[in-house]
Amino acid sequence: MGEVASGQICPDTTVRSVGRTCQHSPSHGERPDLSGQVCPASAAGFVRPALAGEPVGFGRAIALPRRADKNVRPAGNTARHRRRIRGTPPPPSGAGLLPPWRDRNGRFSPLKAVVLAGCIAPALWIAWRWYSEQLGAEPVDAALHEVGRWSVRFLLITLAVTPFRRIGRWARLTVVRRMLGVTAFAYLALHFLLYIVLQNLDLFRVGKEIVLRFYLTIGFVALLGLAALTITSTDRMIRRLGRRWPQLHLLVYPLTVLGLWHDLLQAKRNLNEATLMVGFFLWLMGVRLLAKRSWGLKPLPLLGLGLATVALTVGFEAAWYSFATGLDGLRVAAANLTPEIAIRPVHWLALAMLPPVALALLRRAPEVTPVRAASPGRNARPSA
Repeated sequence: MGEVASGQICPDTTVRSVGRTCQHSPSHGERPDLSGQVCPASAAGFVRPALAGEPVGFGRAIALPRRADKNVRPAGNTARHRRRIRGTPPPPSGAGLLPPWRDRNGRFSPLKAVVLAGCIAPALWIAWRWYSEQLGAEPVDAALHEVGRWSVRFLLITLAVTPFRRIGRWARLTVVRRMLGVTAFAYLALHFLLYIVLQNLDLFRVGKEIVLRFYLTIGFVALLGLAALTITSTDRMIRRLGRRWPQLHLLVYPLTVLGLWHDLLQAKRNLNEATLMVGFFLWLMGVRLLAKRSWGLKPLPLLGLGLATVALTVGFEAAWYSFATGLDGLRVAAANLTPEIAIRPVHWLALAMLPPVALALLRRAPEVTPVRAASPGRNARPSA
């Protein structure tokens, strides 16, 4: 312990008894040097001032002044000290986890409430159909596939938050992205649990099927990946990972590809919705590439992107039918030219490309707030 001059103040900020046991000894487990007034808990060897007529090593309860050195971390105040050093705001008063319909300030958010209701509604609808015996002779299998399709839908809706936020210039839309991503994982986890039920709760058989069947393997990998992204989506994990957090969450794109691939493989010959989901994914990736270009997300580039997405989806559908099912891909592509016979997924995709263009037209010109002319003040010069 270093030597110090008499009269220096211990940096503790509270009132403690300085008697035969040092004021820091409950936390440090050390005893004072009774021959002097050196505090054993301080690396700098701080001492308290001697009181008149007081024997060495004894003292009464004294009020020590506030510390002058801000770099000294007070005992028992670790979390607040870390927030002060890192510059992060303190949590809202009252505390723990906020309900999903409230914002960070604890206020009711209509946007989050509506999105939360939309996230829960499909599960309630499937449960009602199961209860009312509308899922057919094999309700578990029907619910399994329906829940799996909703997991892919919510995953694509999550990826659509950023494009629509940029096109519509609605920054507030970002607050629901985490909720949508967690919902996608919840439906995927429920999809996996229903598969276990379908296998009569035989976990050994479930593991064997995952290893032997390729579409189950990639689906299980997607489940594990989304579980990792969900666990690391909390505020604490975002702060802990720092710059690595955005890099980790880029995995959402290959995981979405695995989910679409799983959907295509298990759909077999009925590929209508799987093809539509692939088209939406291509458009979402195209919007992200378009946003990096100089022309940005303007109506005309978005219209061109929509046409390119439709063409790519037609080609993908024809190629998949040709190589995966053995059907004539050209005949499948030609069927898209006769909408009066049957509505194809590409037709729905073409209709879905129009709202983003309309939104870009509405939000093309930035809002200009009119500026009022300032009233002439005391120092204003008279006009000539």
